[in-house]
Amino acid sequence: MVEKHTIGIFGPYAVGKTSVSVQFVENKYTETHDPTIEDYFEITKNIRGITSNITILDTAGQESYQSLLSDAMSEAEGFILVYSVVDRESFEKVQKLREKVTMVQSATVPVILVGNKADLEDERQVSTSEAEQLAHGVGCPFIEASAKTGLNIEKIFELIVCQVRKSKGLKISLDGNNDDLPNIISQTTTNDNSLHVSNEPSTPTSPNQKKTRKNSNSKDTNLNSPNNKRKDCDIQ
Repeated sequence: MVEKHTIGIFGPYAVGKTSVSVQFVENKYTETHDPTIEDYFEITKNIRGITSNITILDTAGQESYQSLLSDAMSEAEGFILVYSVVDRESFEKVQKLREKVTMVQSATVPVILVGNKADLEDERQVSTSEAEQLAHGVGCPFIEASAKTGLNIEKIFELIVCQVRKSKGLKISLDGNNDDLPNIISQTTTNDNSLHVSNEPSTPTSPNQKKTRKNSNSKDTNLNSPNNKRKDCDIQ
């Protein structure tokens, strides 16, 4: 049986939302896109032994249309909120997006905070520590990534799918272990490309076109292959 999950990717203009989606679905980097288009990406992945059909709702160009943004948010089962580590204004705006997600859905809906463009370290305007503080404050995982290099892109989507599974009461992994995801996770990149997990308690405080992109060669892609294998979603 194939699971179906709808994931929304939201964030201010030009933070690389579409690039993150394309890197995950098509395994390539794209820097330019039409910001007026609402994209639906679709891919089938084997995540922790369970096959999942993942629809990614890319809200490029919608941030100025509040009613449409609410409609898009109501479709998603889990949220990837993206800001750029080289754009402080985008970090401030993504905090408001988190508040809107809470209003449209709930404070407990699965959300991941993602700092994109981590490859541009020399241009950084948002420190890792302040993003961690925000994540702890709203009660969601945090991870830095790079759509350009592919850093942590697979990890983002595996983690959000596992969070959605947990929220639905589904098996997180094929072995049925639902106890290996902490309620609150803070994940950041380190020099050894591993992720730090924290269990510290925290309290959650008009597009012109639509199109769907599918990766026809991606059916049942195995994230647990030798090149991608990890022990669990909250990587140590």
